[in-house]
Amino acid sequence: MVELFSEETYLVEFTASADEPRSINVALQRDRGDYATYGGKTFTISTDPILYQFHFRMTTDTDSVARFVMELGTSDIDIKIDNITLIHQEK
Repeated sequence: MVELFSEETYLVEFTASADEPRSINVALQRDRGDYATYGGKTFTISTDPILYQFHFRMTTDTDSVARFVMELGTSDIDIKIDNITLIHQEK
């Protein structure tokens, strides 16, 4: 669980590679009710290790128990994910 503050901006970063190009979804969501997505992105992961990132702004109320999600789907293509970070961006 992570705490996301209202009207704050965040950077999500991770390094990833796969045996063959494949897609994954990365998101921060409410961990109850409708599981609303606060910020997220779909990435096509390369065969070479690459730094992937996206910014998002928390436009709803502060959530002290948000969840970080990486949806890998039903693909049988191996993937390596490393150095996952969530960085609060200063104003």
